[in-house]
Amino acid sequence: MPDLSLFPIRYTGLESTRFSAGVGLRLTQWGMWLLSWLVRARLLREPARLAPALHRAACRLEPLGDGLSGMFVSLRGAGLDGAPLRMSWELVARNNHGPHIPCMAAVALARKLAAGVVFEPGARPCIGLLTLADYLAELRDLDIHVELRQ
Repeated sequence: MPDLSLFPIRYTGLESTRFSAGVGLRLTQWGMWLLSWLVRARLLREPARLAPALHRAACRLEPLGDGLSGMFVSLRGAGLDGAPLRMSWELVARNNHGPHIPCMAAVALARKLAAGVVFEPGARPCIGLLTLADYLAELRDLDIHVELRQ
């Protein structure tokens, strides 16, 4: 996950970052975990070749799931005042709305471009181009609950 590399650069007081995500169907979650270990053990050298078969299998198994997915980001470090700070951002998606989450930043950026906002040209991470409100606005019509804890 690129954020794990980008956050310490942007947020200088950051000491640790933890990211977790999961889907509602445990079989899918365990399958991805197993595949990751096969790749780490170099027993599976080109996992991308399995994508079409894995996609077909996931579509067949989807009715067995509960439609829930979630994401958790935990940050620990120093706040703007230098005092110790812990924050966590939790997201729970219901009704199979989880797959919409990764593309919503691109949708929010496209809306800004359509509204005439001009960005510096060139490829780069989009960190800092959107506010949390921009991103959350794209989730408003989905069954997604977000909570920030400090």
